[in-house]
Amino acid sequence: MTELDKMDEAGENSRQADPVTQIEARSRSYGDLARIFGECTMSTSYGRIFKEVSEFGTDSRIWIPCPKCGEYVTCDRKDFSGWQDAKDLVEARARGHFSCPACAVEWTELDRLGALRRPVIAARDQIVTRSGTLEGSAPATNTWGFRWNAMHNALVNMGDIAEAEFRAERSGRP
Repeated sequence: MTELDKMDEAGENSRQADPVTQIEARSRSYGDLARIFGECTMSTSYGRIFKEVSEFGTDSRIWIPCPKCGEYVTCDRKDFSGWQDAKDLVEARARGHFSCPACAVEWTELDRLGALRRPVIAARDQIVTRSGTLEGSAPATNTWGFRWNAMHNALVNMGDIAEAEFRAERSGRP
């Protein structure tokens, strides 16, 4: 299923459950062999995909080593800055960068790409030590929930990410 959050409500005149719940119910006939794959942008904390990943699932994330302090960290939108006060798109592209959540040092594009070469996936309640060792137990669940973001996409650079943020912020619908 794609764009899961757009299918989590039944139609106004429907006497049936929402489409996601219907698919889940029909899949039960396969017993332990049933597999359902769903994806969606996790842009809200109340959507179906958020609940599936973070409440019912493992809420797994990609940890990468900071090229400056060596700590394994998870980076997301709050760790991407520099573009916000740019006067134009060119400046936004030049200034956009990720910073380490542990040491606050700004990363270059080469820093980011280097860190992406040593990822470790950890579930909620697990941590990744400085040596890259996974510690702790994954939650008891049959749902593998996984998050990633623009930080982890090596096909785009930080300038591309900054441009998208800059444009979205000024779109009237950020």
